[in-house]
Amino acid sequence: MIKIIIPGDVTISMNLILDCAKTHWSKYHAMQQNLINVIYYYLKAQKVKPVTEYPVRIEIDYYCANKRRDPDNLSASKKFLIDSMVKAGILRADGWEETCGGFVDNFYIDKINPRIEIVIN
Repeated sequence: MIKIIIPGDVTISMNLILDCAKTHWSKYHAMQQNLINVIYYYLKAQKVKPVTEYPVRIEIDYYCANKRRDPDNLSASKKFLIDSMVKAGILRADGWEETCGGFVDNFYIDKINPRIEIVIN
């Protein structure tokens, strides 16, 4: 089991993703790369070891400061979280062979300490 904590609110809503994608491909690409890089640096700072057994089950707990964004919008951040784990070398890829163990998203409110907690089994 690997546990990762990403402090702060690094989530992005599906609405923002769609808005960026509708304007110009470069705006979406810049937003995507920026978010992946922020998450990547948190992962590297924690010195998370690579996964050795596949497929994995990934559980993501979103601790939000408020209920402004709907859970279904927040779960769109999963794509960027997983891409960041691949970039950091934690996962070898994000394909079927690696991630068909499933995903679980849980949502909580923590006004004092918003964060994302990821458990990889």
